[in-house]
Amino acid sequence: MPDVERIKDESIELPNAYRSWLEYWETVQNQQATNCCNSRCLERAELGCLVRNKTTQETFVTALCPLCASDTNKKVHITKRLLAKKPYTK
Repeated sequence: MPDVERIKDESIELPNAYRSWLEYWETVQNQQATNCCNSRCLERAELGCLVRNKTTQETFVTALCPLCASDTNKKVHITKRLLAKKPYTK
């Protein structure tokens, strides 16, 4: 389970086909967001958020509850299969 941190990166744009990062995550994962993807949280996922793997520096999108999403640079524990690759950016 990779340690990732919540980030805010204005250079990563949401693709035009999606209304939110949560919709992007649900489409890529082919599932509806229910629970927060942070393995240490039992709340309902309501937001799609950008996270970065602390080891590889790769950026992903995941579904988080408002509390886990509210603190950028907060360390969260997410199963790799619940991380959606970020969209390609120029």
